[in-house]
Formats: sequence, C-alpha cells, structure tokens
Amino acid sequence: MSLFVFKIDGMHCASCSTRLEKTLIQNDKIDAANVNLSTEKAYVRSQNLTAEQIIKIVAETGFSASVFDNQQNLQNKQNNEKQISEKANLILAAILTLPLILPMFLMFADSHNFELPRFFQAVLASVVEFYCGRKFFIGAFASLKHKSANMDVLVVLGTLVAFIFSLFITIWDLQNLPVYFESSAVIITLVLLGQFLEHSARKKTAAAIESLTKLTPKTAMIFKKNSKNLVENFENSANINIDDFESVEISAVLKNDIFLVKVGDSIPCDGSIIHGNSAVDESMLSGENLPVIKNVGDKVFAGTINLNSVLICQTTQTAEHTLLAQIIQRVEEAQNSKAPIQRLTDKIASIFVPSVVGIALTTFLAWYFIFAPYDLQTALINSISVLVIACPCALGLATPAALMVGIGIAAKFGVLIRNAQVLEYCANIGVMAFDKTGTLTNGKPEVINMQNFINANENENENSAKNLDFYLQLILQLEKQSNHPLALAMQNFCQQKISKISKISKISNINSTNFHEISIKNFEEIAGKGIFCCVDGNNYFLGNLENSENSKKNNQNLVENLQNLQNSSLVALYENDNLILLFSLQDSLRKNAKNIIQTLQNDLQIQTIMLTGDNSQTAENIGKQVGILPENIVAKILPNHKAQEISKIKSAPQNQYKIIAMIGDGINDAPALSQADVAFSFIHASDIAQQSADIILTNNNLQAIITAIKLSKACRKKIKQNLFFAFFYNVIGIPLAAMGTLNPMVSALAMALSSFCVVSNALSLNLISKKF
Repeated sequence: MSLFVFKIDGMHCASCSTRLEKTLIQNDKIDAANVNLSTEKAYVRSQNLTAEQIIKIVAETGFSASVFDNQQNLQNKQNNEKQISEKANLILAAILTLPLILPMFLMFADSHNFELPRFFQAVLASVVEFYCGRKFFIGAFASLKHKSANMDVLVVLGTLVAFIFSLFITIWDLQNLPVYFESSAVIITLVLLGQFLEHSARKKTAAAIESLTKLTPKTAMIFKKNSKNLVENFENSANINIDDFESVEISAVLKNDIFLVKVGDSIPCDGSIIHGNSAVDESMLSGENLPVIKNVGDKVFAGTINLNSVLICQTTQTAEHTLLAQIIQRVEEAQNSKAPIQRLTDKIASIFVPSVVGIALTTFLAWYFIFAPYDLQTALINSISVLVIACPCALGLATPAALMVGIGIAAKFGVLIRNAQVLEYCANIGVMAFDKTGTLTNGKPEVINMQNFINANENENENSAKNLDFYLQLILQLEKQSNHPLALAMQNFCQQKISKISKISKISNINSTNFHEISIKNFEEIAGKGIFCCVDGNNYFLGNLENSENSKKNNQNLVENLQNLQNSSLVALYENDNLILLFSLQDSLRKNAKNIIQTLQNDLQIQTIMLTGDNSQTAENIGKQVGILPENIVAKILPNHKAQEISKIKSAPQNQYKIIAMIGDGINDAPALSQADVAFSFIHASDIAQQSADIILTNNNLQAIITAIKLSKACRKKIKQNLFFAFFYNVIGIPLAAMGTLNPMVSALAMALSSFCVVSNALSLNLISKKF
C-alpha cells in the first residue's frame, strides 16, 4: 500500500477540507485519507491509484493538488510565488476599495454628503468582486457542484447580492435608493486580508518542521575514487587529501558512500566513523548541551555538528531515511492526524454553512414581512450581514492550530508524538507504569560479583566437570545471540575474565578452550526466563535465577551466599540441573529518575508503578531509591504478564476514567506498551519498542515525560479557549447581525479577524513552552 502526500491549494475553511476528505474516502480505490486545513496537505493511502489519478480526483472536487516534496518542504518556490500573488491581490483590492469608502470619511469630516459617480463605483466594485475575489467564486462553484457549501458560498452570496442590488439601482437610475458597492468591495477586501493574516499565522505553526529541515545540509563531500579496500585504507592511513572528495547534492548520496565532514560543518547523513575522532554537538537530538566524543566505529547522525576535528565516515542511511528525516516525518504525520475533539468540530462545520444560509433566508423573510414590511433594503442588508459574519474557519482551525503548535514545540523538547490523539490523552494520564532496566536505570549494568560452584558439582557428575574458561567461553557465545539488556554486561565481563585467565596461564592453550570449538545445539531464548541449549550431550540453562525451574534445587551454600546479593540482578548458569556459576549485576539509576517520580506523584497527581522481570529485592531497592511504594511494584514478571498487568490496571474501578501510560525500551516491554493507552519509549530503544510506542523520547531523558504531560494540558486549554471563542463568536455574532445591529462591513471585519485570533491564540503556546 502506497502513502501519497499532496499539497492542496484552494481550501479556505473547514468545510473545504471536510468535503475533500469525504470525497477521497468515498472512493472505493482509496483505502484511507486525511486532509488537514492547517498544513494544507492531504495524506492518501491507496494500492490501486497513482499520484496522477488522485490529483485528478482532487481537481474534480474543485481543488488543485501537487505531490509534496519533502526536501523542499515549506520553502519551495511555489509557496513563495503563491504568497506574493495573494499579497498583490490584496493590495489591488485595497487600492480599488479605498475610493469607495473615502466619501464616507469625508462626509463625517465636512458634514456634507459626497458621493462618487455610481457607474464609477460599479466599475471599481466589479474589479474587486470578480477579479480580486475570483477565488471565492471558483471555490463556491466547486462546492455547490458537489452538493455542499463552504465559506466561499457565504462570501459570494453576501457580496453578490449587495453588488447586483446596487447595480440594478444604478442601471435604472433610482436616485432615491442608496447603493452598496462599497459594502461588496469592503467585504471582499477584508476577507482577503483575514485569509492573508491567517495564512501568515498558520505558517508560523509549521516553524518546528521548518527549523528541523534547516538542520540538514544540502550537500555532502563524497570520496571520488573507487576501491575494494576503501574502508581499510582510511582506517590505516593518517593522510587525508581533501582533493579526493567532491561536493554533491545530498539526494545523490548513496548507502555505503564515504564522506568527509570538516570542522564546524553539519554531518550530512547517518553513518559510522572510519577515520578520525572528534567532539560532536548532538543537542538537536538529545537536548544535552555537552558534546559527545566520537571515535572510529561510533555512529554519527545527520544534522549534528562536528566540532574540533575532520571526520571520515561511511553512510548507513541515505538522506530520506536518516534519524532526523524520520523525526521530521513523524512530526508531520502527527500534525496531520486528528484528535477526537476535532472530528466533532468537523461534523459541525459540515452542516454549518447550510445552517447559516437558512438563517440568512429566515432573516430576510422576517424583516421583509414582519419587522420592516416590504423594506427590501433593510431585509437585504441584514441577511447579507448574517452571511458575512458567519465564520466556519474559526471553528475548523480551533483544534488543529493548537495541535500543530503543540506537536512542533514537543519536537523541540525531545518529545516525538506520533498522532494528535495521544497529545490529547496525555492530559488525562492517571497511572504511569515504568520498566526498570534501561528506563529507571541507565540500562548499562555491570557484573559486580561471580560465584564459582564448579568444584561443588564435580563429584556428582565427572563428565560435566570442566574448567572455568570453558563456561565463560560458552556464556560469551550464548550472550552474543541474546537481546537481553544484561547480555552486553555479561559479554564484557566474560571477555575480560577470559583474557585474564589466559595471561595468568602464560600459555594460552593450557586450561583453555577454543571458542570456535564449542558446538551449540537446540538454542532457545525465552523472554523473561533465559537461554536453553545443548553442548556435547549436556543441557545448559543461562538466565534469571529466580525464574529458573532449577532454583529450588539450590543448596544451602547458595542460600547463604544470596544474603549479600539482595540488591542485585542474579544470572545463573546451570549444567544438567547443577548450578555452575552465579553472577550478580547492578545498574545505576538515571540521574533525574527520583525527581521525575516525585513530580508525577506530587505535582501531577499521577500514580507510579514499576513492572520488571528482575527479582523482588532488586526491584524494591530501586523503588525505594526513586520513591515507588512496594505495593506498586510487580517483580519477577514475564513479558506477556506485563501486558496482563496493564490490562488489570485499566480494568480497575478506580481507573475507569483514567489514561494508563507505560514507558519501556526493551523487546520484552512491547506487549505492555501496545496494551497501554499511551506508550512512551526512547529513540535508542529496540525497534519493536519504538514501533509499539505512541511517543518517542529523542533525548533519552525522562524529563521529556513531564514536558509531554504539561504540554498536553496546555494544548487542551488552548483548544477549549479556541472552541469557546469560535462558538461564542458565531452564537453572538449571527443573532446580532440578524437583528440589524451590525452592517455588512463590520460583519466582514469581525469575520476576518476571528480566524486570525484563533491561530494567534494557538501560537501563544510558544510563550507557555518557556516554562517547561
């Protein structure tokens, strides 16, 4: 299934975007569609249609579409030309409208009546109406053609009635009746002004995407020569000739290309260092101000800055698949998604225009037959005021404008939100579940103790007795195939221990076993338990001591030794049900874990719990350090049981109206993350954890959780303010216009400013964000 992203031109209000989205969804060959007024984009999924065919469908609906080029983003030439054209159109309308309204000001100043010749007024007003306001007629015709109505219909109806009425009086030379050419021209000009201000403000809501895009260099210095041993040559050579590199467009860089990064330059692509070392500023990804020291073999990321030494790197991802590109794509997808509250406003917007037309018609009939019998002038003016003051745009922009700004701000603070619904849910989080290893802790445990039980088992089974080196080699080989967070710590420890044994023996072949001679069969890793395998007819188990079926067989000597290891994670190696080695590992807390837990509990009134597969003693010790109560800790839990625990929490009566959130980073956390209402993970977490998460913390900092929740609450407040303003404006403005207290020009001014006020209120989130 292909995902197409289109730039849409011609949408002026929420009714436009709703109509286009409805048309796309109703097409049998389109699987899904989402149209966003704020970003002026359409996301379409289809297996059977090409981009050209979809563009044709959009055109038949009355809009124009073009395939969105992510590389150009918001600064492409077409957008600039469109903005210049709209500005020129507005200036022309204002220049032609000024002579029409100037006599009114002169009349007030000189206290005598002054009026331009009516035919001259008709000429000026016709240019404003049919040339400057032509897009309203195009939009209204397309809307009516598809049996719907949008804001363009209201503007065209209001101004056209005033213009035709005035033209009729002018042609028949009815001097006793006033003309309203200035009303039609002023309405068109003010609506154009309102849309121009609204578009300018909406462009600022996309500033986050624009700033991220600017981080990616446009070119890269690529190595010109072709060599089979290119990487090895750079690894072994200290001589770098800059003439061997050429500058190419970033889109021309391929995977495995070798590129050079000068001091002070931004790194153009994700890659790994093959020559040199330097400090790299990764603050745009991590939020940390301190530079990161990078050496040969380390990964580098597009958009980060090389600070103090030339680097030679090899690309691991092309420009469109870099970490930065993925962040930009996810932010855009989130900004174009719809929150539940927005779907309600879309439904209201779809019936808004027909309702307003009905109210305007009722107003005309009421004034003409009841309040001012047979006074055509008064009835027309009041009905025109109703048509012009109504504004579905304010209603349609109330939610997406605030969400766009909020999601953009979140990205700047290292919070990558997948969809708008999640941002809305975060404000109602009542329970926050934490994984332990790699979440509350740094995820870099170390082996602090190893206990040897080899000699204790020699008398029971002489065939199973082997030297320590063999078992360490076996563990090293098994852990290299494991994805468990403790695996790397075990590998490092065994490698160091094997090297030490080799040095002590003086002769490497004595009392040691060649690593490659170990033939492992029936390898099986069970998440939450450990690894099972068979070597030379012997059965081995390597894993969590307390989850082991053999743990009950531990002798009294082991029980006594465990008394000193209560705050450690325990990993045991069994051979044929006999304990061979016991390792204790400890992990350090994240530096701000305690403060985060305290803020959640005390400031945000969110219950915190811990779900871990580790032993109870270690879990409770970590809980005590960060402030999680023992009754809120569930230890020795398997991955599928984590998900069951989340379901249990969600179904509890006290949590009926609460959002349940979970944060984890491992493969074993994926089921629980999928089960939670809101799932958090880290940018460097396992792939499946990231895929299961709704929010990715790109800076790997738990503080981003607090930022996401506070930002969600601020966004919800802005959405409520915007919706209140949009509803209040229409509920008050339309009746006032119907009662004849507002003339069409005042109504047009109010309508023009309403959308601008809604977007400006959303932009004020940028001021609030400084408090995070």
